[in-house]
Amino acid sequence: MQISSTRKGERAVLWALIVSALLAVGKLVVWALTSSLVVLSQALDSILDVVILILLLVSLRVAAKPADESHHYGHGKAENLAALLQTILLAFILAALAWEAVERLISAPPKAYAPWYAIALLGGSLVIDIFRVRLFTSAARAEDSEALRAGALNMSGDVVTALVALLALGLVRAGLTEADAVGSLVVSAGVAAASFRVVKRSVDVCSWIEPLLLERR
Repeated sequence: MQISSTRKGERAVLWALIVSALLAVGKLVVWALTSSLVVLSQALDSILDVVILILLLVSLRVAAKPADESHHYGHGKAENLAALLQTILLAFILAALAWEAVERLISAPPKAYAPWYAIALLGGSLVIDIFRVRLFTSAARAEDSEALRAGALNMSGDVVTALVALLALGLVRAGLTEADAVGSLVVSAGVAAASFRVVKRSVDVCSWIEPLLLERR
């Protein structure tokens, strides 16, 4: 039963990894055509998802291994470590987005465009994000996996940021170009909230450090 649920989790992560990579490429192309900071922030978010999902995939495979002579406490703590790494990566992307958004609001922002294909791409990304949240939540329950729960939480943040991006593009299309930078600041706030929630779930990662140090003495 454990083998079956583990495979379900790995399949979910692998599928999400492929989709995130495709979305990242598509969003980068659209950003190059539109100069939209919101679209760029969504592209960076998808790139971040790719890194996170790779970490998740590795951690799931490591965590599935039983305890051995060199790991008396098992490999499950690798999942908590992966969740903590997600938080660190989210913090980096938050800083980059906020800095760029403030710069555009202070200086004269470059003209952004919101063509139909940009809105269609982010709309499609929103639908995919909702599906991924449900997929990860189901896999996390099947495996009782903290890393998958953190992944589902991260994907939930993607749903919110996609909604904000769609709204911002709609306002840009209506002529309010400042909405592009403002939308990016809102995205940054959403990433910060998600980062805090991930920290709360992965804070017990510190509990494996002391046993590990004692084990090596």
